[in-house]
Amino acid sequence: MSYKSFKGKWPVAGDKPIITILTNGLICLNRVCYDEFVKPTDCKYLKLHYDPDMKKIAFEPVSRQIGEITFPIKLVKPGLFGLVNGKTFLDACGINYQEKIRSYPVHQPLKYTKIKGIEIKLTEYFPDKSI
Repeated sequence: MSYKSFKGKWPVAGDKPIITILTNGLICLNRVCYDEFVKPTDCKYLKLHYDPDMKKIAFEPVSRQIGEITFPIKLVKPGLFGLVNGKTFLDACGINYQEKIRSYPVHQPLKYTKIKGIEIKLTEYFPDKSI
């Protein structure tokens, strides 16, 4: 086993769009996810949707803040990743996020939904490879 030196940057997962939910309720969109799905829309906010039966969260980019139902996207070290404080949303939906950090592959919602954005399936996350 060989060591990898710390480069002082948040690890970005390759070339696949990934959304990570941290144990403090922050939702991170990796650079690929942000560049592919949010940046082209020129939107600064996300509207979040939850399907409890299918255990999915949908992320819909919107251009303006509509009350408290949209969440601002903050760019961390511009170009590295987008960050959304989703704690109130996750709590309201009863989604357990405090246990461990989980990363999810991103999918486009089915065509028959009205949501124009992306989604993650809470049952489909990358296995934890840490010790």
